[in-house]
Amino acid sequence: MLVLVFVIDNVWIKMICYFIAFFVIGISGNIFEKMIYESYEPDKLAGIYTIISSLFSFFGVAFLLVPSVYSNIHVLGIGLNSLTIIFGLVIFIKLKMKNKFI
Repeated sequence: MLVLVFVIDNVWIKMICYFIAFFVIGISGNIFEKMIYESYEPDKLAGIYTIISSLFSFFGVAFLLVPSVYSNIHVLGIGLNSLTIIFGLVIFIKLKMKNKFI
């Protein structure tokens, strides 16, 4: 959905795409966080939470600084969205291959 924001010029369609994307991101983030916390021992959760918060902060600041170095936001947005999709597909394929041979 966020790729469409960089391609489509209609403001209302962009707002709808943002709404759908942020809604899905919020739901999937909440489920992902619960899955992470369920898979670790309770005495290790503080360390896991610290790592997650640190990485979130680091990438948040990094992605805020990138536009000051590279100014073509449309290409940057499409590129980052494409990399995210490719990364997700690679993880999906690896998991499917792992489950196939077990």
